[in-house]
Amino acid sequence: MTSNDPERLIDVAEAAVLLHVKVKTLYAWVSRDQIPHRKVRSLVRFHRGELIDWAKGQSSRQSPSRRKQFSVVK
Repeated sequence: MTSNDPERLIDVAEAAVLLHVKVKTLYAWVSRDQIPHRKVRSLVRFHRGELIDWAKGQSSRQSPSRRKQFSVVK
């Protein structure tokens, strides 16, 4: 499995880097069930590919005045 594998589970720190947001923001989205995630015991994990797809969908759903462009690190 490579670091760019879309099926790879990543932790909150890696997801924050990938989405260019703060870890605190990710935890807020998880608590509101606004972002696709998995719980592995008590740990939050994300599928890399799902996050990329989610970020692309978020930027296309918002109005142009409120649109936040997510830049995904590959």
